[in-house]
Amino acid sequence: MSEELSSLKKMVLFTYLNEEELKAVREIITEVDYMADKSVFEESQDGHTLYLIKSGEVKVTKKDPEGTEQVLALLKEGDIFGEMSFLDGRPHSATVVAVHSTRILQIEKGKFDEFVDSHPKAAYKIMKTIVIQVDAIVRRMNTNYVDMLSYMFGRRRF
Repeated sequence: MSEELSSLKKMVLFTYLNEEELKAVREIITEVDYMADKSVFEESQDGHTLYLIKSGEVKVTKKDPEGTEQVLALLKEGDIFGEMSFLDGRPHSATVVAVHSTRILQIEKGKFDEFVDSHPKAAYKIMKTIVIQVDAIVRRMNTNYVDMLSYMFGRRRF
């Protein structure tokens, strides 16, 4: 296996792909470099791309009602983002900005749809991994929400 394919195999999104599947997925990936403070996409912007951080770091932000930017998450090498717009076609719910010089692998929805037709088993593996990632985010948010309520209202309410 080439060094490039080995590098892909180490990424969570592609862990379960075999060498043939990795070669096929490599054909639909575009690598893009983002300088520090460069926006990958803005909240409310249409998006049909899945992003995977090859190196570097990005921050996910959203403005509160007063217009102050709130950092929701810091994502690092191997993390994915943009998955919700990629799956449902709706505009992005947050802004993503490179913290440092960052290299991002991008998969456009149209190319992925073609990949699904030609490599359904590999596409299933990728989609399953995306669902697991989203599930982890939702579970973490639920825990944070309950912790916040407990902090705000105390553990016991009479």
